[in-house]
Amino acid sequence: MTNPQNTMLSIESMTCASCVGRVDRGLGAMDGVSDVSINLASETARLSVDKPERLIEAAQKLDELGYPARRASVTLNVASMTCASCVGRVDKALAKIPGVLDVNVNLAAETATVSYLEGVTDAAALATAASQAGYPAEVAASDATLDRTARKEEEAREIARRTILAAALALPVFLLPLLEGLCEADAFELDARRCISYLTIEHKGAIPEELRPLMGNRIYGCDDCLAVCPWNKFAAATTEPAFLPRAELTAPRLADLAQLDDKAFRQLFAGSPIKRLGSARFIRNVLIALGNSGDKAQIPVAEALTADDDPVVRDAAVWAVGRLKATTPTR
Repeated sequence: MTNPQNTMLSIESMTCASCVGRVDRGLGAMDGVSDVSINLASETARLSVDKPERLIEAAQKLDELGYPARRASVTLNVASMTCASCVGRVDKALAKIPGVLDVNVNLAAETATVSYLEGVTDAAALATAASQAGYPAEVAASDATLDRTARKEEEAREIARRTILAAALALPVFLLPLLEGLCEADAFELDARRCISYLTIEHKGAIPEELRPLMGNRIYGCDDCLAVCPWNKFAAATTEPAFLPRAELTAPRLADLAQLDDKAFRQLFAGSPIKRLGSARFIRNVLIALGNSGDKAQIPVAEALTADDDPVVRDAAVWAVGRLKATTPTR
């Protein structure tokens, strides 16, 4: 930029003429900054810069002086983005606006969150920049200015939602003691030893036979508690690669898992919490799932383990063979 650009910064923490003087001297001493004028009443600084980058440098200088430039943030809903190239173009269009400090474009959510210097630009200008780049944008509803009545109504609704949720969670705490005298003493006792997660992960011996049919095809833990929890309907799928399932562990065949020896088990589950089970407990769980499968074609797989060195594995294998032979095949 060859011609000076006039702009204005909004400044915090100025309280007196001495503050004005320090800000004036600090900005005036910067290269590429001229015509500095500080207004204590409006808490602003008017200045000319030789290139847009000077605005960021001026904000950093104000931070050093102890009179930070006011920042703001806005989220834009951005349409028509379909790929990483679109994200790059939107990011570039917004980042080049003078006064923009940071841009975060989310393709999945179709949003762009922008932090910027107040007084230099605003939400409308940012939306216009994205739209001119070919991606129609508007300020997200959560960032739109709401009148006082609308804000109060929303606050009241949120308080009501939280109150209802708190009452629903607290109600059993009050009801259970009241009902205790009307029911058997053990009616509300939960035996954690019957939990499928406990049985498949923590239990080290043979699993009680009466519980085996109830385990279905679960071979490591159970997510039923998470599945039925109402709060989890608000959960979003993770985008963190480290938390995504490994391809080789996605819907594995029970027959393949049952044939793992100790070495293969340790290699397959290296870096996974499943490895801490040890191969014997894991194969025990797999055999119970095989027995519950109703697939008679799996009988040879289970029979091959009836002579295993580990008594827990042998027990589970014998049970699986017997259950498969007595079960009508699933159609």
